[in-house]
Amino acid sequence: MHLDFAVVADYAIVDQAGKLSVLGIFQHIWVQQFPAMHPRLHLVLRLKGKRTEIGEHQVQIRLLDEQDA
Repeated sequence: MHLDFAVVADYAIVDQAGKLSVLGIFQHIWVQQFPAMHPRLHLVLRLKGKRTEIGEHQVQIRLLDEQDA
């Protein structure tokens, strides 16, 4: 299994047909000071794998600053 893409956006939805729509993909999040709060965002990930990998998997997400990246 591998990560096909990951984006942060204003909004994301999967419709009844299973089609993903992502609106307002962020390039940067600007804040004046840290810690900061962002009112709303959606983290959208698409994982791809083989049929033999179907099932539950653990995913770990770490948000890092430029120094830790």
